[in-house]
Amino acid sequence: MEKQFILIRTDGKILILEEYPGDLLHALQAAVGGFIETVRSPKLGDPWLMIVNENGLLEDHLEINRTASIICGHMLIGDVAVVKQAGTEDGEQDLFGLTPQEMETLLRKIESIIQNKQSKEAALAILDQIINRKEANTNERSRNQKDDS
Repeated sequence: MEKQFILIRTDGKILILEEYPGDLLHALQAAVGGFIETVRSPKLGDPWLMIVNENGLLEDHLEINRTASIICGHMLIGDVAVVKQAGTEDGEQDLFGLTPQEMETLLRKIESIIQNKQSKEAALAILDQIINRKEANTNERSRNQKDDS
């Protein structure tokens, strides 16, 4: 059965979502809180894709997802789903849920990435991105307040 996917929440919890109502696209949109965008993670490799909120960087209320950022290798915002990409019968690429065997393989890979020393170094680089984003937001707010005066 390919009707399950991984959800990495901003609080660091990794959930397995299965037997969701409707189709995969709508389940992914609900999971990330809006329209979706796919992100490739060199650390996960093919056929795995990370699914993020398309407007995540623009929405101030979404938190930085540190766990997903470490797995991906750069900053990701909001809850992040992980699915697979594969060819369809007509030769197109599409998103698919995971089989139990794929889920087990992917969870082991994610655990390995999180525990890897290079991931810790990547985490420090991501923290720099977080600090820079917060500083940019603060500077923009200051400029807006000056413009309003």
